[in-house]
This record gives sequence, C-alpha cells and structure tokens, in this order.
Amino acid sequence: MRIAPWIKLGKGVLLALAVSCGLTNCHTSDASGTTDTDKFRPAYHHISPDTLEHLFSDDLKDFYAPKVFWYAPENKWVMIVSAGKEVSFYDSGNQKDWDYMSSFGEGYGAQPCQFEYPDMVELPVDGDMNHKKWALIVNVNPGCYFGGSGTQYFIGDFDGTKFICDNQPNVTKWLDWGKDHYVTACLSDTGERTIIVPWMNNRQYCHIVPTGQSRTANALPRELGLYTQDGDIYLSAAPAADTKALRKETKKIPAFSVTKEYHIDSLLSENEGAYELSLDMVTGKAEIMGFSLFNDKGEKVDIYLNLPEKKLVMDRTKSGIVDFGKNSSPHKMEAHERRKTISINYINDFALATWAPVRKEDRYKLGVFVDKCSVEIFLNDGKIAMTNLVFPTEPYNRMCFYSKGGTFSVDSFNVYRLGL
Repeated sequence: MRIAPWIKLGKGVLLALAVSCGLTNCHTSDASGTTDTDKFRPAYHHISPDTLEHLFSDDLKDFYAPKVFWYAPENKWVMIVSAGKEVSFYDSGNQKDWDYMSSFGEGYGAQPCQFEYPDMVELPVDGDMNHKKWALIVNVNPGCYFGGSGTQYFIGDFDGTKFICDNQPNVTKWLDWGKDHYVTACLSDTGERTIIVPWMNNRQYCHIVPTGQSRTANALPRELGLYTQDGDIYLSAAPAADTKALRKETKKIPAFSVTKEYHIDSLLSENEGAYELSLDMVTGKAEIMGFSLFNDKGEKVDIYLNLPEKKLVMDRTKSGIVDFGKNSSPHKMEAHERRKTISINYINDFALATWAPVRKEDRYKLGVFVDKCSVEIFLNDGKIAMTNLVFPTEPYNRMCFYSKGGTFSVDSFNVYRLGL
C-alpha cells in the first residue's frame, strides 16, 4: 500500500484511516490528514481502491476496517485489516508506505463467517507483567453462537510479522455470550488499561429494532484482562471502573435465603429504568438459582444458573416487545436450525435465551446493568459477560428470586440508581 505522497506527515498532523463506500465495493480503506486536532477537517481524501492489495485473493471484495498500533520492539506501525474470512497485517515506518506481512484466520474460530473490525492488544496474564500474551479481537458476521453477528477472540503471540494462535483452529472463544455485542473497538489514550466499547445490536435485526431515532446504543465500556483457567488463557471483560461514577443512589438489601421464592416488590422509587445490581450468591444445595426482573405488565427477563448443565442463562422471550424478531434477516450462510437448537426457548431471532458455559462453584459474584433497552451481566468480575437488548414498555422494578433442588443464599445485594 502506498498513501499519496502529497500527504505530509509532520509534527502535529493527525492521520485517520477510515472505511468508505465506492461504486463497485462498499468496503474500501481511505486516509485523511489534518493539523486541526480539535475539529477534524479532512485535508486529503480518497485513496484509490487498489492501494491496499490482498496478496492471496484476486477477487476479494471486503477489505476494510483498518486498526493501526505502534509496535515498539521494531519501532514501526502495524495495521490490521479485515480481509474476507481472515485479517491481514501490514507494517510501516512512516505511516505512508505500508507493506504486506501476513494473514491469519482461515479456518480458525467460528465458521463460516466474515472477519470484521479487528483489533489486537498485548496484555499481562493474571496480572503478571513478565508473562504477556496478545489478544486478537475479531467481530464476525454471521457466526454468533446464537445467530447473526458477535465478537470472538484468539490468544497467542505476535513476532512483529505474524500472529501465532495458541489454540487449535476448531477452538472458538467468545468475548460476550449475549446476542447484541458487535463492532467491538479498543479506545485510545487509556493509560495502562485496555478499554473496549461494543455496539449493542445484531446484524440479523439491527434495521428493525423498535427504536426511534437510533439503532440502539453502545454497551458499557469494559476493561480487558487475561486469566488462566483449566490450563488455558481467556479474555475477561469487566465494567470499567469509570462506570461507578454513574451511581447516584445506593439501596442495600439485607442478606436472605431462597428455598422456593423470595420477592422484592420495589427495587427503586420512581425507577426510570437505569440501575445496577451487585450480588454475592452462595450456591448451597440449589440446582437452579436465579431471579426474574419484571414490571407490572408481566414483562420480564430471567437470569439464572443451571448448575447441573453448567450454564448461565438470560431469557428475554417475555421481555417486552419481541415480535419484530420474526422479521429478521439471517445471512445466507447461516443455518437456521442451528440457531434454534443452540439457544434456549427459541421463538424467533430476538425472542430467545442466550447462555454461557460456567464452572460449578460455591459462590458467584454477579453484576447486572439494566437500562431502558438493555441488560448487561458480568459474572465473577467479567470472566463471563452477556449483553442483550430488551424492549419493555415500562421499567422492570420488581424482582423474584427462585430456587430449584435446594436452598441458596444472597449474602450481599446492592441496588444502585444510575444517572449522569
């Protein structure tokens, strides 16, 4: 790739690489440069469609979503670009002249799917700064475990030229186990932290969600980390500490036990629909332990642990407005029957329950963020994250805990009203 020589990259110049829509292809990469960093006014525009050239496929049409980072060991810039069903790596010493290095992804992870919006970061494993691994984040469509779009990742090493994955090609690791986590991007200038922000939606139904002037919103910002479990390395995504600034009121619920049911008739007075739940739950002898968030109209979201099946489940089949899901637009490569069998309580592509594999433990720490059209849950500090849209006609302000097979207890339970 060669960026036009008339782009002068001196001190104080901001260069942006972006996606544009051409006459023959809606995914090409362009560059713009400016010295005005307060108001970005593109001084230079279109790069010819063939400036980024994939070396392995002459008929590749999707080649876009560049992400650039500084690779200090070799004093160079590295660019990752979506390239069909894989990602390609380029390097540059001056951000103008880019050379192809390698590609990764063919046959890896969820298949078949389009690799989109890649990102890659180096993180310490279990907080050990002397033991680091690279996490390659890839958004896919289709390929989501429950249909449509989603975000998977790969853990491995990067030698400055190529990414070497630690796992076999058939291993798929999901950054989020909900159905509305897509176009995940890492933020810049966050210091020692790696913060991501996903878009809450799914390509199956993003164009028909029952919203007004938007197509929903971004999810909460999340801090990434690497942890080991059962001899493998995984990526955690916990709510960024900055979200605590949204807490405007705290309601402490005394500890209680659940044998069959335990009701909370009002979570917050004048509840406008935005709140956080923080719970510490002790398993006891329960086989199924969980709760319903519901309103006076009977609209509800169920969140529960099925311990014999080792699943964390979020069920939105009766969450409010759900019928639009029958008009979804699955990708032509997607197997409809697979979506039905993998999800729980499948009614349509929106009205279903998503689930994540969990280990049976004596205690679980659960964080739940509820907003007007979303429920985001984080188990054990983000080792499991699950993000789903919901469209209730009034806020969920009541709660019913339930247990099957035995008693469990809630040792700590705080409700936080959220606001700006």
